Amino acid sequence: MFYSFTDLLAEHNLLESCAIMADFAQNAHFLAKVLRKLAQKYEANAQFAESRLKSALKHRPDVLKKARNISKDNESSRIELKFFLH
Repeated sequence: MFYSFTDLLAEHNLLESCAIMADFAQNAHFLAKVLRKLAQKYEANAQFAESRLKSALKHRPDVLKKARNISKDNESSRIELKFFLH
């Protein structure tokens, strides 16, 4: 539920309004910390997956060649789709 400052003042006294707004701010700060930690976790997972993929591809040049061909095919498909949609 969202309140404007004037709504809070109309329903509560100034001290209660400040306490409510401080609680909202604390919750927003906590949520930002949680989201930051999740982003760091997903970034670390992505970096780990990328390093594993690079390592695996060094040992399998045939897979790397196929991946590059698929990438080129996907790029041309995206371009064709773009022109088709416009």
